[in-house]
Amino acid sequence: MKIKILKTNKSIPADLEFELPPFTVLTGKNGSGKTHLFEALANRDITEIIVNDKLLKSRKYIPFGALTPHIDDQCTPAKAIQLAQSIWNHVQQAQAKFSRSHQNLATTSPEQDSIYTHINSQEIKDTGQETGTVTI
Repeated sequence: MKIKILKTNKSIPADLEFELPPFTVLTGKNGSGKTHLFEALANRDITEIIVNDKLLKSRKYIPFGALTPHIDDQCTPAKAIQLAQSIWNHVQQAQAKFSRSHQNLATTSPEQDSIYTHINSQEIKDTGQETGTVTI
């Protein structure tokens, strides 16, 4: 892979050319310019990247922490049961729609279904207190 920096980007000077192997590990001290280089490589106006004698047009730089979702949602037993029942209702609607289009298939009522029975048989009392945090 041949890299040519066309324009200065922060600490990365213009008119810099170098080659990188297909797998490269970039290390360095804090503040040494690693992120500046990645930002330059991601910007087609600043950098040309040639791979197998062809200009690389598609590139994406994902900065540190960008893949970590920031979810801070509280979940009570009542919310969990409500969600399970909502999902079950969607399944039932899809099953009913499918059954209408395929009349030869039998359907079951929610009371006959083992998943629905299991959800409704759980003796979880909602005390109104949060019991945990769901973090993904």
